[in-house]
Amino acid sequence: MSFLFALLTGLGVGSGGLYILYLVFAEHLPQAEAQGLNLLFFSLCMTCATLVNFRFGRVVFSAVLPILFFGLITTLPAAILAKQADTELLSRAFGAFLVFAGSIGLFSPRK
Repeated sequence: MSFLFALLTGLGVGSGGLYILYLVFAEHLPQAEAQGLNLLFFSLCMTCATLVNFRFGRVVFSAVLPILFFGLITTLPAAILAKQADTELLSRAFGAFLVFAGSIGLFSPRK
């Protein structure tokens, strides 16, 4: 199953949400654990994709450096906040995010 989600991720399909849904409903993992596994899974996929894009000269460092900087300084506070938050609230927020992201993809004009 992980191979299928890795393949979908490589193709650009929003498989992170699918992976979390699979882990929660099929594997009966708590949502917080499923999100943690998804984060680890995504991190590995992102690292591989970045290395490939770096090799082919597609990495624009002027865009990457600010993202990297702000990502590094906000990760720990966000993790602490998420750990203290109610899991029901996190579940609802994640569901709302999936609906929002799906709606944008579904209703955005095609280019």
